[in-house]
Amino acid sequence: LRKILGVRYVILTISGYSALYYILKMFVEDIGINKIYVPGYSPSFYSAVISSFKDVVSFCDIDRESLLPIGDFEEDTVLIYPGYFGVVREDKKISDGVVIDGLSKCIGGYSYDKVAGSFSDIGFLHLDDAAILFGDSAGVIFTNNSFFYSVLSKSIEKNALMMKPYQSAIILSQISRLDERMRL
Repeated sequence: LRKILGVRYVILTISGYSALYYILKMFVEDIGINKIYVPGYSPSFYSAVISSFKDVVSFCDIDRESLLPIGDFEEDTVLIYPGYFGVVREDKKISDGVVIDGLSKCIGGYSYDKVAGSFSDIGFLHLDDAAILFGDSAGVIFTNNSFFYSVLSKSIEKNALMMKPYQSAIILSQISRLDERMRL
């Protein structure tokens, strides 16, 4: 998965819910971020997670042409960016703050010759039955940031939220066919 996502660190979790929850928890409780933006077109499962952070979450819209979030996302903010469209911008960053990529719908994709996921600060996969890779709702956290990795791997292990062996077996059986699944 590190190779596919173009990142240094990967943490396998029991669910996409726990992956997103612990990422947001890290930003709010460990780093002190008090503003998280979520585009209104986000997957419905986000609502189950972001409701735990309702005091710091705001919704934003997307631009009809570029499909990018609209807003002034400052340095001390977090933007969750669902990878429905696999869009990145070569000419301008999506946000001055932290970008969390949700890539379950476009894992393995490219934009501007960059692997989807390699351009964000941190990301996650929710491998449910609508994702390109199915993993019985397993989750994956990925990043190039060693601090994020350290904090999150400790939290996931401490709370016994590691991916189950059968989930990883399901995912591994599909990785060899990822190119074919992406074409579909």
